Amino acid sequence: MEKFGLPEIEVRHLASSLPAKLSDIVNAVALRLSEITSKSPYSSTLSMDSELLVTTPDVDLAVGKPAPRGAGAVQGWTRVQLGYYPPIDGIEPMIGVLAPERFGDRPNVYYFSLIEDLLGFDETIERAGESDSVPMPTDEIAALRSRFTTGLEPGESLIVQTPFDVDGVTFEIMWVSVQVWSQMGVIKGTLVNEPQMALTLRLGEIVEVDESKLVDWRVNRF
Repeated sequence: MEKFGLPEIEVRHLASSLPAKLSDIVNAVALRLSEITSKSPYSSTLSMDSELLVTTPDVDLAVGKPAPRGAGAVQGWTRVQLGYYPPIDGIEPMIGVLAPERFGDRPNVYYFSLIEDLLGFDETIERAGESDSVPMPTDEIAALRSRFTTGLEPGESLIVQTPFDVDGVTFEIMWVSVQVWSQMGVIKGTLVNEPQMALTLRLGEIVEVDESKLVDWRVNRF
């Protein structure tokens, strides 16, 4: 953003690693802000609304080619909430992409909704629930834990499939993008499905699951 005379853009309070598609959306925000600046060449300050309209073509233009799409139709536009953070204690000013207050302590849900609106999600992730619900063998789980904690290859991410309780009897099987896997067998990650039955959860929710309940896994490569 420096070449446009603008502060850098930061995604605020993201409780997981930055998904590649969200990075593309941030680039589209930067492009839109640079367009606003170019239309006001005689102004020494940036005047911006708290929300910025971003469209799927904006993302394509920012990426320089059609950005990767998920399966199914997408809305094609969304409003990104922005905030300005002035310089303090030698830290440069920042423009923050931030979740609206109504999302409370669930900012990831908002960030994943931006991706869903503009680009959608991969078909392989959206088909959660088709796998057999039989838990994986313990030795396979141990090997997978070791592979993750030792370190995946650059550009790889691990997603695991596990059941989520709906009503004490029914379960919905969904995918989780793994962020932390403790030696005690607890996995912390981001829900990458829009729940159809477990409606207390949302796409992008930070969840914790027991490794003993895993039923499937996949390594995604970008």
